[in-house]
Amino acid sequence: MSEKEKIPVGEALEKIEMKEIEQEKSFLNNYGINIYDLQVYDLVINTDKLDQDSIIGLIKKYLEKMHKE
Repeated sequence: MSEKEKIPVGEALEKIEMKEIEQEKSFLNNYGINIYDLQVYDLVINTDKLDQDSIIGLIKKYLEKMHKE
């Protein structure tokens, strides 16, 4: 974001944090969901260190397991 918008890194981080806060409030107000309460989700994947194919593979394995049960 910093490079794309040609703004300092600190300013980009502040914008990202503000957007996350707005999204959190929006989900809570509109859907009654706390996005940080992971108990409401069936599957949570940390994608920080995964490529697209790995993520798809994890989702497929999960769905196959759920289909068998």
